[in-house]
Amino acid sequence: MRRILAILALALALSPVGARPAAAHSCATPSLLTVGQPAAIIVGVAAESSAVDDVKIKVPPQLRLTGADQAQGWTLSRTATEVDYSSGRIEPLTCAYFTLRGVPTKRATFVVPFTLHFEDGTSRTFTGTELGALDSGHLVFAGTNPDAVPSSTSPMQIAVIVSVAAIGVTIAAVALRRALRPPGAEAA
Repeated sequence: MRRILAILALALALSPVGARPAAAHSCATPSLLTVGQPAAIIVGVAAESSAVDDVKIKVPPQLRLTGADQAQGWTLSRTATEVDYSSGRIEPLTCAYFTLRGVPTKRATFVVPFTLHFEDGTSRTFTGTELGALDSGHLVFAGTNPDAVPSSTSPMQIAVIVSVAAIGVTIAAVALRRALRPPGAEAA
């Protein structure tokens, strides 16, 4: 029994090598917009281990804000430079989406920064411009190419992570098979 537990612990330890912790914006999808055309910018955010009770979204200078949609269960207030969704709740480990409406004013790749306030009293601001990075705000591509923006995980890193995970699972399967073989049974 100890052998099985040791093997399973080893497989568990090996399989997530290189994996990242869940980010508070894992629900985010970049916006692809046309310069000068009205558009919806859907900012996806996720609560981490603590529920979110306030979301402040900064409006960057490259976007002329024309509106913000009411989100069910939230109180909405806005100025020309900030949209605040307050008095709501995003349960831990779940997503919520907030829609801004506006017109991109110039060809650019830019970030829509946001700050999450958690029920435990902490706050976290997301301003990064790298796809998939833990600190990324909402990325907007207004007439620009999303493929030109760096990603925080390269294809080589993904290949290594998948390979190490596969090796870990294989080792665990072989060891489990050996451990479950009746005493004195010959290898097949």
